Amino acid sequence: MTTHTRRGVLRNSPVDLVGLTWSALCVVWMYGSALLYPRMGLLGCVSALGVQLILLSISIMTEHHATHTPIFFQPVLNRACQFLFSVAHGRPSSAYSRGHLFHHQETISYSSFPRHESLPIWSLKSLVRSVLRAYLNSFRVVELGLVIKALRHSLPARERARPFAHFGDYLGALLERLLLVVGKHRRLGRRILTEALVVCASRVALCALNYKFFFLVWVPLDFLDGLVASYTEFCTHYGAPADSRGRDAVSSYGRFFNLVWLNLGYHQEHHFRPGTHWSRLPEVREALPPENERRVVPRSIWTNVFVPLRDSARGTV
Repeated sequence: MTTHTRRGVLRNSPVDLVGLTWSALCVVWMYGSALLYPRMGLLGCVSALGVQLILLSISIMTEHHATHTPIFFQPVLNRACQFLFSVAHGRPSSAYSRGHLFHHQETISYSSFPRHESLPIWSLKSLVRSVLRAYLNSFRVVELGLVIKALRHSLPARERARPFAHFGDYLGALLERLLLVVGKHRRLGRRILTEALVVCASRVALCALNYKFFFLVWVPLDFLDGLVASYTEFCTHYGAPADSRGRDAVSSYGRFFNLVWLNLGYHQEHHFRPGTHWSRLPEVREALPPENERRVVPRSIWTNVFVPLRDSARGTV
């Protein structure tokens, strides 16, 4: 077990500040793009979308790592990070953190899931439904309402996960458990409720700043970001057996991918020792089974869905 000697503000590594900088840039880019939208033109909008999508994906990885290894010693600073993540990513950070811990308790293999139930891109019907959901919930009032209902113990079981589930029954079950926890643990519920209110207010402010930008650019970007997150989650476990410790996730050792996306490719290492700081995950590689006995894919995690299941290890690039 890693012990920390308190010698300053940062709990682990100064590199964590780089991830926080990306998260702050997400918020600055969001409101800055809204202000400059009338002068951007089509090419400018496309460029802004691309930059924001990259910023968001790296920022979400920072939030993920902060869930397991808090950035600061001081709780108040870690709480401030949760508010920053909530505004940048458009959903309560505390809800994500608690739900992600459920994910570590119940890892599954997505190879047993039909793709049309796992990702909206495989089915036209689910894709249209997801886009409509993104617009109807553009101000995040659905999450806000569900948390309020959970706090009041008035949430019917069949409604607990329906607005959120993107992957079928598995994530729906996780979110159902999360909302049950919210109903039982009032302090966590109030924390999530506060973050949900902040997210809702930030969306209203963005719409007030430029409603055309909000509905024509930002909501589609928000949908694309959710799609990338869903696809990434799918790829990190697709083809890996859920009941085998040390083999229940996927790894990819492409250097550029892991440099930019904060060692996301060391996902099996992360599941094997989730309390290890992301910068030290390569050290865990030696403790795992050989690469020909677990699923390792080339270049990046995102190539996993294209690697045949029979080729469980393709080496690194």
